[in-house]
Amino acid sequence: MSDVLDPEMNAVRYRVVGPRSQMYELDAGEITDRIRGGSIKPGTLVALLGSEDFLPASHYPEFAQQFPHEIGTGELGDDLAAVSPRRIITYLTLAGLGGAMMMGFIAPLCLIIGVLPRFLITSAAFGAVLGLGVHSAMRDTDTRLVNITAAGFAAGGLVAWLFSSGGDFTALHGGIMGCIGGASLAYGLGLPRKRSVALVAAATILFPIAAYLPSLLVGRTLPMNIPMVFSPLVFLIAMVIPALPYAVFGCVVGIILSANRIPTASTSAPR
Repeated sequence: MSDVLDPEMNAVRYRVVGPRSQMYELDAGEITDRIRGGSIKPGTLVALLGSEDFLPASHYPEFAQQFPHEIGTGELGDDLAAVSPRRIITYLTLAGLGGAMMMGFIAPLCLIIGVLPRFLITSAAFGAVLGLGVHSAMRDTDTRLVNITAAGFAAGGLVAWLFSSGGDFTALHGGIMGCIGGASLAYGLGLPRKRSVALVAAATILFPIAAYLPSLLVGRTLPMNIPMVFSPLVFLIAMVIPALPYAVFGCVVGIILSANRIPTASTSAPR
């Protein structure tokens, strides 16, 4: 019922901040329709096309009168611009580290049932943990990203398995999993092309490094002068070192998402 608006008003276009800070370009009529459908809420950030002055939709007189009568949830509802870059980067770095640690714990168990399950389950586990990290960091309510990322990394693990000659996870396998899994993550996030390429490139470079690092620790023995009480700490460090490239990848994803943020809304009335 957007025809109640002035035709000239319908010609005015706005930018609307959606989930994970994605941008939508809509005219006044389309915004009104989405308000009535419940997918744009009073706190959703809106700016006139060509302006960086983002304000809550309820601050615009042409939309404010619509909100007292509208209840519901939808795709554009959350003001995600309020999420700080520090939170995003921290959560994603920890998600990358946690996903790598999960892979390390699951891999020996999966070897009992075969090489293919090891490639599939471990890669899917990493994708799921990383997707959950994005889900938590961005305060997202849509869990589809977790499914997309887990499925994408599992597909990467499957393709990597096709190039395997045994149970070892090599740099080649890491590059394949990173490339395909990174592409699925970029797709799920709806990133622009340049940022998608940067994300996929980071995964393709960092994952082979992660697969190579364990070989540096094989055959290493602890110096005899290290007290046994420190052995658990040394063992933990030995587990964390191969996971560091995954943590760096999570950090890269956090930086890319932070760069896609929109300035926090001001409290002044729109000009």
